[in-house]
Amino acid sequence: MANSRIARIDRWMAEHPAHPRLIPFVLFILLLFIVNGVRDYVPLSYPVLYTLKCGIVGYVIWRYRKLMPEITLSFHWIALPAAVVSAAGWILLAWWMAGEFDLRWAALMQGEPLGAIDYDAIDREPGMLAWTHDSFFAGFLESNVVAAWSSLILRLLGMTILVAIFEEVLFRSLLLRCFHRWQDTKLAVIQFASDLPIIGDMIVHTRAAKEAERHRGVLRRAFDSVPLGALSINGLIVGAILWCLMSHLPRDWPGTVLCVLTFSAVLYLTARRGLGPVIWAHGLTNALLWAYVIWSGDWQFLG
Repeated sequence: MANSRIARIDRWMAEHPAHPRLIPFVLFILLLFIVNGVRDYVPLSYPVLYTLKCGIVGYVIWRYRKLMPEITLSFHWIALPAAVVSAAGWILLAWWMAGEFDLRWAALMQGEPLGAIDYDAIDREPGMLAWTHDSFFAGFLESNVVAAWSSLILRLLGMTILVAIFEEVLFRSLLLRCFHRWQDTKLAVIQFASDLPIIGDMIVHTRAAKEAERHRGVLRRAFDSVPLGALSINGLIVGAILWCLMSHLPRDWPGTVLCVLTFSAVLYLTARRGLGPVIWAHGLTNALLWAYVIWSGDWQFLG
């Protein structure tokens, strides 16, 4: 019985290029909410649950790796400057969005990292997007140093390897290709709206809906016809919007757009090597962000 279920899942994953490229991301996000919810009550569970989460997602990627041949380990030197630009831009833009740029820049110039800003102590109102929550890791380091550092090292591995792989497969392979052309995107949006309750009933008889119905599977055909690394304004815009909404806080949206442009440029220049160079760029960006957090105590970038 179990083998038949697994076989059905295998067949489903192979039916459409979106399935193996989207499921690892969805699994990671769902498990993220569970793990973070439990850790707030049982902090010592975090390293175990985080390892389990990464193990599950990593297994899915490994099992279906042959369905995603663009995943490679190929390195290109351009990943290094791309990572520096992306990490620095992410941090500086987040400071600006949070209304903290002046404070943090002044501290940086003096070589004195601020860490979490105590707005009450400086008699200043936090910006609308400022991070004012208590940090899990700051408290965890005070209560259990060994478990906290184990968790931080696990986060580093997860950020630099696993997250870099499944986000690049989704955003730089699947979405850039599926949404390469505006016409295909429009048809797919109309098809999606037509399948919704109420809204679908309202538009199903319109000319646009009937035209879209005749082009079912448009995104699959787009993926198959657009080569890896092909860029378009439409693909970049749709990819940036979806990455912002699906993965990041509003404070990080400008940084997300910067990373979209930087990583897409890396992919365009190195597409013959597969996703390897852009996975390296993404992983190194996350490693630099991790290092900044450890150095500065600015825990908002690790949550």
